[in-house]
Amino acid sequence: TAHPFWAFPHVDRYFVASAQVAGELAGHGVPRERIEVTGIPVHPRFAQTIGRAEARARLGVEGDGPMVLVMGGGHGVGPLSELAERLAALPQAPQVVVLCGMNARLRARVAALPAARSGRVRSVGFTTEVDAWFEACDLVVSKAGGLTCSEALIKQAPLVIFKPMPGQEVKNAEFLEATGAARHADSVDEVTATAGEWLSRPDVRERVRQAAARTAAPQAAATIARRVLEGLAHRDGRRG
Repeated sequence: TAHPFWAFPHVDRYFVASAQVAGELAGHGVPRERIEVTGIPVHPRFAQTIGRAEARARLGVEGDGPMVLVMGGGHGVGPLSELAERLAALPQAPQVVVLCGMNARLRARVAALPAARSGRVRSVGFTTEVDAWFEACDLVVSKAGGLTCSEALIKQAPLVIFKPMPGQEVKNAEFLEATGAARHADSVDEVTATAGEWLSRPDVRERVRQAAARTAAPQAAATIARRVLEGLAHRDGRRG
């Protein structure tokens, strides 16, 4: 969504996530010719396909069984240990991997779960291999941060958005749910119900993946960089 504070007279160019945001920004008074819909820029490695088997081998995930990835941002926010415990108890018996970020207490809580001791739940600290985890899993449970959602879309990872924060995250969740690329869940029960449905219905997961592929913008960073360089060249040419 577009924040009114973005409308500033000395900004030469706006690169936005969607046509909806472009319309909102224009409504705040920004000239439409200054707005370009490019998607949100993320690291180029997210556009590189690893493959499920290779991603699992790299990350030490054994077998080809169902796997759920649980994320709470860099600080591991939310009841992630409870989510992991409930997800591991699903009839589909998924392996649950919790990316705890820099939250050492959360990592210790997850590691102490009975399901962790039996190997059904795994806790991981800060990692630079989120792209591989997205390809290794069958679905992701996460917050609705713009970068995480954009990365998940590019990797076509079915996304369950858990308790988005009011404001930007709620708008992100509403947008992604409307496209069919995610489902919004406000309780642990809703998360486990959606995960159980998606794990037992490959056809539903495939529809979500296809929706994500239609919504993703894997080349956003390159497009924005190219437009900025073109703008600089045009400006310098006029000065010359």
